Amino acid sequence: MAKSVRYCEYSGKYFCTLCHKNDKHVIPARIIFDWDFKSYPVSVFYKQFLKEMACEPLIDIQALNPQLYAQVAEFKYIRVARRQ
Repeated sequence: MAKSVRYCEYSGKYFCTLCHKNDKHVIPARIIFDWDFKSYPVSVFYKQFLKEMACEPLIDIQALNPQLYAQVAEFKYIRVARRQ
C-alpha cells in the first residue's frame, strides 16, 4: 500500500501512482520564503496548474517577504522598473 501512493510537495496530499507520476516542479512558496529553486515531486494535476499559472502576476513578493528586496539585488531593479 505505501508504495502505491506518492506525496505532492505542492498540495501536501497523497496521490495514487496514476495521478502522481513523480514529475517535478518548483514550488512558488519555497522560492518566496526560502529562495529555494529546486524542483520537487508534484501530482499531475498540480504540475499542470503550476505551469498554467507561471506567467500570471498573482504573487506580491514585497507583501509576502519584503526582506527579499533587501537581499536580492535584482529585485531592486524590478521594483524601480515597475514603478516607472
